[in-house]
Amino acid sequence: MIQIKPLYSLPKSCVFLTLVIIALCYLATPVFSQTVGKWDEIVGKRVIDNQGASLGRVTDTVIDLENGRYVGVLVESTGFLGLGGHSIIVPPSALINKGRRTVRVNMDAARFRAAPSFAMSKQVGPPQASDVAALYHYFGVRPYFSTEIAPRRGKSTREPLGFVQEGSKIRGMTVENLQGRRVGSVTGFRSMDRATGAISGIIITPLASDEITENKIVIPQILRYNAARTRLRLNNEDQEFSDRADFAFIGGSAVIEERPSTSGSTRAPIAQGNSPEDKRITMDITKEIQRKSDLSHHAKNIEVGTVRGKTTVRSRVENKGERDEIVQSAQAVAGTENVTNQLVVRPTSRIEKAIDSPSSVQ
Repeated sequence: MIQIKPLYSLPKSCVFLTLVIIALCYLATPVFSQTVGKWDEIVGKRVIDNQGASLGRVTDTVIDLENGRYVGVLVESTGFLGLGGHSIIVPPSALINKGRRTVRVNMDAARFRAAPSFAMSKQVGPPQASDVAALYHYFGVRPYFSTEIAPRRGKSTREPLGFVQEGSKIRGMTVENLQGRRVGSVTGFRSMDRATGAISGIIITPLASDEITENKIVIPQILRYNAARTRLRLNNEDQEFSDRADFAFIGGSAVIEERPSTSGSTRAPIAQGNSPEDKRITMDITKEIQRKSDLSHHAKNIEVGTVRGKTTVRSRVENKGERDEIVQSAQAVAGTENVTNQLVVRPTSRIEKAIDSPSSVQ
């Protein structure tokens, strides 16, 4: 029978070595409560199969930002005996929480490694919705999005699938106001709803050099990509980027948190078709609008979507002249009968001008 001696009965050198090993193991283990705001709470978690065997770790997330959704998580598979690993996308609703640092997938290792995949978005539009739906069905979960580009009359549909890319590509992305001035950058994503994949907030660190770094939590739906999908615009008509911090990091670890923002628009982005021709029409219209130097900031940030050759332009503009100019530009590309005008004329208010003034950006 093996006897375990208590620490106090061991030589001091052994006690010291034991404590050092325990400390190193603790430091090597991710502490997810301290990574909120710096990255993503799910990243780094271990993934196991239905027998408890390790499948790999979550290395990234797959995000539809403008719809506020996690489309999936990226798991780096360890492969057989640790060899031949590759990345596998798993729907959030297929993950079962097994503790603070572990999630489970309800399938065996062989089936997990044979899972299908899909290509991320390129420039404009979503990935092929049918490919993403096939992945969801493989894991035994129902897609949250509609696989129909044009819903049939009288039939209720789920939300569309938007522009999808890795969370690591969004993290660090510059956030601008409507006048194109940088107000901060994305530093993380807050709280995945495992059942729905919804993101409760995008964490933005404003421009600051203080010892205490203040952060803002905004709902994803008030952010819009620029035409090249390299920056984000904060839609000031829906949400003020106020001076009050939602939470702050002090000394790199301690967190002071307040209630996250819940205001702003939650409407879904305009649907965009997957065909090369639909994507070309949308891109050409967007580029034409961006080239116009006489348009206001609101006008240059309108939403454009094309489905089966039919284009919709939506958002607000300063005046009727801007509205007509944008509609004519869209018609020149898509055709006079193929453009639906959902532009709303609403001049910039004094409050919005104050928000966008140079003095409001620190």
